[in-house]
Amino acid sequence: MSRTLDDVLSAEDLAVHRVSTVDYVADRLKAMIADGRLPQGERLREMPLAEAFSVSRTTIRDAIRALAAEGLVTHEFHKGAMVALLSRADITEVYRIRRLLELPALAEAQHGPDEATKKARQALATCAEAADDDYSSFVEAEIAFHAAIVGYLGSPRIDQFFARILSTLRLALSLLGEDRRPTTTHNLIRRYNEIFDAARRGEVAAAQRQLAAHLDAYEARLLRSAELKIEKAGSD
Repeated sequence: MSRTLDDVLSAEDLAVHRVSTVDYVADRLKAMIADGRLPQGERLREMPLAEAFSVSRTTIRDAIRALAAEGLVTHEFHKGAMVALLSRADITEVYRIRRLLELPALAEAQHGPDEATKKARQALATCAEAADDDYSSFVEAEIAFHAAIVGYLGSPRIDQFFARILSTLRLALSLLGEDRRPTTTHNLIRRYNEIFDAARRGEVAAAQRQLAAHLDAYEARLLRSAELKIEKAGSD
C-alpha cells in the first residue's frame, strides 16, 4: 500500500522551532528513521518534505546533507537521497566496535567521571518516561545511555568517534519494529539498570557478561533482519 507523509509525520515532527530550523528538521527526520517510520531504502523527496514541514527546499536539502554526513542517508544517481540500507558487514562492524568500547568502559563505572554517571542515570530515567508511548524518545535515550557508558573512558575523541557509531546503530535499530512494544521497552530498561547497577557496585565481570549477552542477542537479531531487508530490496 502506498503511503503519504501524512501517514508517518506526527504533530511533534511538524512543530518546527525557531532555534535552528535545519537542525530541528534533521533531528525529526533522524527520529523518524530511528523508529522505523522512514525505513531503510526509503526515498527522501525534497518537495513533499518541504511542504510537510512548511520550510524551504533548501532547508530540507541542508537537513538531508547533515544526515548524510552521519551515514544515515545516501545518494544514488537518478534516485536522489534515500535512507541508508545497512549490510550485514555494517552491523557486524558496529557490534565489534561496541564490544571493544562498552565492555571495558563498564570497568570504570564505579569510580569514573561523575558527568558520565549523571548522563547514564538521566538516560535511564528518560527511557522509563518514554517506554509506554514514545518510542522515538525511548530509542534516543537508549542510545544516550550507551554513549554515557563509553563516557567512562574519559576520552572526548573516543566520544566523538562513538557518536558516529551510534548513528549507524540508530539506523540498525530501525529494523526492529517489534521492539516498540511496552513489554520490550520495559524489559530493556530493567536489563540496563541491572547492568549499570552491577558496574557501579564494582561487579564488573557480572555487568560485562550481561552486556555481552545483550549485544550478542541484538547483533544476531539485526543480522537476520538486515538479510530480509536486503532480500526484499533486491526483489523490488
